[in-house]
Amino acid sequence: MPDPQFVTVLGRLRTFLVHHIDTRQPRNEKTERTCIEWFESACGSAVPHSLDE
Repeated sequence: MPDPQFVTVLGRLRTFLVHHIDTRQPRNEKTERTCIEWFESACGSAVPHSLDE
C-alpha cells in the first residue's frame, strides 16, 4: 500500500498540472502550495530557470 501522504501529493500534482484551478478557493490554494513545496523539495525550485532544468 502506498504512503497516504504520497497519494495525496500525487493527486494534487495531477490536479495542478491537468486542470485550471482557481487559487482563490481554499482547497485549490492548498493544492498549489502543496505542489510548489513538492517541486522545491524534489527539483530545487518550484519553476525551472532554464531549459536545462
